[in-house]
Amino acid sequence: MTNWTPRCVIAYRNLKQICHDHIENKCDIEVVDVLEHPDLARQEQIVAIPTLFKTWPKPERVLVGDFSKVADVLRALDVPRWLHG
Repeated sequence: MTNWTPRCVIAYRNLKQICHDHIENKCDIEVVDVLEHPDLARQEQIVAIPTLFKTWPKPERVLVGDFSKVADVLRALDVPRWLHG
């Protein structure tokens, strides 16, 4: 977590906690530094950070923010509503 902004640290911690609490860590989180990989950021059309980009299962979803709203994150991850109220 070197060179991360405070907002990115918070977003990552929130996402890890949501994955732990609601989907039993059945997910893979890949962190991509857009400063180190600007080509990937352009390819995925990432214009704000932190950005959650869910690629599997389809459909792809994008969520930007600090991931503090659990329901929004679970919706972006396509977790069935009955699993998160």
